[in-house]
Amino acid sequence: MARTFTNNTMYMSKASAVLTVVPMTFAAWINITTIANYPTVIEITNGATRTDFFNLFVDGVSGFAKAEISHSGTTGNAISTLAVGTSAWYHVCSVFASATSRIVYVNGGNSGTDATNITPSGLTLTSMAGDAVGNEFDGTFAFPAIWNVALSAADVASLATGVHPRLVHPEALVACLNLTGGNSPEPDLVSATSWTLTGSSTVAANPRIYKPL
Repeated sequence: MARTFTNNTMYMSKASAVLTVVPMTFAAWINITTIANYPTVIEITNGATRTDFFNLFVDGVSGFAKAEISHSGTTGNAISTLAVGTSAWYHVCSVFASATSRIVYVNGGNSGTDATNITPSGLTLTSMAGDAVGNEFDGTFAFPAIWNVALSAADVASLATGVHPRLVHPEALVACLNLTGGNSPEPDLVSATSWTLTGSSTVAANPRIYKPL
């Protein structure tokens, strides 16, 4: 099952950085009700100050997905060429390949790139489906995953067709959630530590996914 989040007091987090250095890849299925609050999909940050981070989010004005990186207030953004709409499932993915390479995808393509030279530091917190500083995710969230490699365009395209994250470079997965809706904290399929659910989100139906046996 998926989870539905409806305000900025609902999100999932770990009180640690799942990863601190590139390469890394974030991906998830999202079905957003409203984009106005710049919804965070997945973020690794230095905490409430948010001067340093890796972030996959949806722009609250344009609806484009963005892979944003920041160090001490200097940012770089890769911006998708397809906007994320409301009330429909979209697959979004950010690939942070190096300090000078990041790519964002919507539905397995429609990609944008950025080459600004930035290296975040002091990372201490990982968040999904919103965060603690008001970047509200209002909608339904499913099959989030984080890898410690830069997935290829072909890998991302396969995820967007409905391939389960555990079938794409499983050796490199560092976080993968099924969001069954019956657990809090939410268990991680590949990590020994679970995710803290802030607030009380509701259970929703998944997008169509091909699961591993």
